[in-house]
Parts: sequence; structure tokens; C-alpha cells
Amino acid sequence: MARGSVAIIGGGAAGLMTAVLLNGATVYDKNAKLGKKILVTGNGRCNLTNANLTADCYNHPDFVSRYLDKYGYDYQRELFEKLGILLRVDDEGRVYPITNSARTVQDVLISNADCIFDSNQVHRIERDEVGYTVVTDSGRYHHDIVVVATGGGSDILDGFGIKKISPRASLVPLECIERYKSLDGVRVKCLATLYRDGEQIYRERGEVLFRKYGLSGICVMNMSAHIARDTEAKYRISLDILPDISLDTLTDMLSSRRADTALYALDGITVRNLSEVILGRAGVGVDDYESFVNRAREVAISLKSFDFTVSGTRPIEEGQVVSGGYSIDEVEADLSISSMPNMYIIGEALDIDGLCGGYNLAWAWISASIVADSINAKI
Repeated sequence: MARGSVAIIGGGAAGLMTAVLLNGATVYDKNAKLGKKILVTGNGRCNLTNANLTADCYNHPDFVSRYLDKYGYDYQRELFEKLGILLRVDDEGRVYPITNSARTVQDVLISNADCIFDSNQVHRIERDEVGYTVVTDSGRYHHDIVVVATGGGSDILDGFGIKKISPRASLVPLECIERYKSLDGVRVKCLATLYRDGEQIYRERGEVLFRKYGLSGICVMNMSAHIARDTEAKYRISLDILPDISLDTLTDMLSSRRADTALYALDGITVRNLSEVILGRAGVGVDDYESFVNRAREVAISLKSFDFTVSGTRPIEEGQVVSGGYSIDEVEADLSISSMPNMYIIGEALDIDGLCGGYNLAWAWISASIVADSINAKI
């Protein structure tokens, strides 16, 4: 049965934006409404992109960098404003719709998409003499061009021998050997440093959330992206809870504090359940003020080098992004598959993932625009 020249498999951010930029397409997505995944981005506020968009925040920076001059932040800002979405930029360069609502983005994209929406499950894609056949619950549909926008972990192209990097959780909380149930839910502003096999590879200042299984928070999520790219190495995270105070200055400060107990001596510096853990790591009893004074340097070290050994990531379902996907070695500059004419891969279906802060949605818009420009030049 004929269904038009272009099929988009997947109606998430990348697939929906591709439909917006094309002059007619069929979008296959098993959800009842297109753009469903957009609703959970940015905690429901939709962190659309980043005003400081840089290739260094992606797993393949050289690959992404070739597109940023044409499809970078200025292009994306103009695109959303043309669609009618007013933007706001926070102090860290994160870009949101002025409504602070992801539903705004979903509604605007849907209203601007000139497409047929088919919510039947896609089972497979078959290659035929003059294009491709999409096989769904409701039938078989021929298309001249297919855009794969199925997100991370997809197997839709596995039957064609396309090289794929195994999917792994990214932007996900981390499980650690050191676990402190008493700290579950406690947040601290700190300087977090990630070490791979003893070598520092990443550092970020921000908020860390202690969990009963390990660590979470934006800093930790970003560290998980680095871990996802090399899961065989050993990782350690060190938290400096007082990064603006040197070790020597902090030691002097602690040794001169007056209190009835060691626990009280840390009042005003950390919350008490964190103080208990810090003192325990320094070998100081919570009631032993004398030991606190004598071991002030050990307490200072405990505050400035609060170390965690990473034992793994939380389940892939808890990740904001799936690392891995079909290899970038399989595609041309326009993201068409080298061995399959008129077949494209975009968004998370390709092995591209970035850090927190709007980088993954930015790649969705970039890849959609690359492919839409290529297709529009053909039809």
C-alpha cells in the first residue's frame, strides 16, 4: 500500500522535528501522541538546547563539531522563534521555553508538522527494489526514504548488518561501594572530580545528591556519561565539600572551633547527619571534642576528599539518555547510511550522546535539520 515518499520511524524530539522541517512525511510511533518523550525533559520544563553549545560536551566531539557552524545555537534559536516559541536562558546557558513547560514545545511542534501519524507498532523495515517497506501491525507500507529516529537501544536496523555500539545507561545516578543510608536525600554544593584508573578525567562544581545506593545530581549524571563510554575501567569520585577553603585554612579553622562535642563543632559547616559521616571517616567520635581538635587535619581531609568508589550505574530505565547506538562510521555527512541509499539515522539512534544542560535535545534538532535539508534537496 502506498503511503508517501518519506517515513520517519519514531516520533520523539528528533523524529518530530524532522517532520516539521519536511514537506510531508509519515511518522510511525507506538505512542498515542507524538513527542511524548519531550514531556520528561528538563524535569518537565524542556531544556531545549544550550547557549554555550560546544562539541566537547559530546562523546564524539570531532563528528559533532562539523555541524555546529551551520546548526549551532544561533540556528536553533532562530528556528524556535520562527515556530513561535519564546525562549529564556538561565545563568548557566541552559535554554528553556519561556512558559517553562515541555508541553508547549510538544504542542508547537505537532501543530507545525505536516505529516501522517501512524501509532501502530513497527515490526521491521524491509528493503525492496525501489526503496523500503515498513511493516506494522496494520499493514505493509512502501516508502522511498526512511529516517530512523527510534532513540537509544533500537534494533530496527540490526538485520541489515549496520554496526551498533551496545546501549548503556547515561546521565544516570551511580551506585557506589561506600553507601550511607543516613545521607539519603541530602544535597551538597561541592566540587566533584572523577578519576578513571587513578587519572583525573572530569571535574565539575555543582550539586550532588546522596542516595542510599550511591550518588546522584547533575554533576554525577555528567560523570556517568564518561563512565558509559568506557565501562571496563575503574572509577572513583572525590567530593570537595568546601572547595573555596584550602586544606591548611580549613584545618586551622576547625582546630579553633569551640563546642561541647565534635558533632556540634561542625554545626554551621555541614548538616548533622553529614557531620556524623565526616567525623566517622576521620576517626573522630561524635562526642569527642578533644579528638576533634587533635585530628582537625583528618576532619578537614574528610571534608575536602569525600571519596566514593563507583560500582556501577543505576538501571538503563533510570537514565535520561541511552549511550551507544548505530555507529557514526556507518553514515555519510548528511547522516545517510553509506550502504543503504535514502536511509538516515538521527537523534539517539546514532551513537551520539552529550552531557546534561540541553546538549542531547540540541543533537536531536541538529540531526533532524541535517537530514531534512538533505531530503528536501531530493524531493
